[in-house]
Amino acid sequence: MAEIKTLVKRRKSAKNIQKITKTMALIAAAKFKVASRKVTAAKPYAESLNKLVADLMSRDSSLSHPLASKNEKVQNVAVIVVASNRGFCGSYNTHVVNHAEREIQQLKDEGKNVFLHVVGKKAASIYHSGSGSKELHTDLEDAKYDNVYSLAETLVDQYLNKEVDEVRVIFTEYISATQQKTKATTFLPFPIDEYQGEGTSGNYEVYPDVNEVLNYVVPQSIYSNLYRIFLESSVSEHVNRMIAMNKATDNAAEMIKDLTRLYNRARQAQITNELSEIMGAVRSLKK
Repeated sequence: MAEIKTLVKRRKSAKNIQKITKTMALIAAAKFKVASRKVTAAKPYAESLNKLVADLMSRDSSLSHPLASKNEKVQNVAVIVVASNRGFCGSYNTHVVNHAEREIQQLKDEGKNVFLHVVGKKAASIYHSGSGSKELHTDLEDAKYDNVYSLAETLVDQYLNKEVDEVRVIFTEYISATQQKTKATTFLPFPIDEYQGEGTSGNYEVYPDVNEVLNYVVPQSIYSNLYRIFLESSVSEHVNRMIAMNKATDNAAEMIKDLTRLYNRARQAQITNELSEIMGAVRSLKK
């Protein structure tokens, strides 16, 4: 009897967990749709700005911009680690932190000073203690443009003031709903080499002056790049949580099925024992 009560409690708990995980999967799916639309809208804009900058600077080798100029000696490197504020998203945060650890260790092995900017409570809890210069950012959830812009401005100021020689970002690139990739990319200086080989349009005129246009376009391109990175991280987080919660819901269903089978067997055994006791009592009375 005690075993049956235990199985009933366990099955009830599994059903409650299944309801929670199913609800979380539905919420993650809704957030994923909204975030994926933002990525779809922001990515072409950021790529067009990047190609425009590369196009303008490829026209004249004498053209330059402080945010697109590489430092001869890279000693101080700022590293932005973009994780999430919430858990239950599979191995999303683990992959980001592991990739960041490898990147940081490689930079230290090269004798460089690393300054961390940790985004998300999950990564912040890991980097909260320990030595080294770091800034914790836990208010950048859902990639709000104003907050991302503020962080980008801070990094741009540090780069222009020679406080850092390079800024790198570790994030999760969103490729499709079934494929996300953790990667490191250069945020500052502007990675012009990545876009110069993609061809130029050459079908526009620059007014009033190329330098003036560059002074406006380069910072805008840099800000939009960081915003796109945060959007891709956000949509990757949501799709990973959706997948993880769907798997948890399926596992709960399997557990409920197994517990139901055990309950039926235990109940059947109990009924058989009770019938045996009744039949034994009847035979005793007849004697």
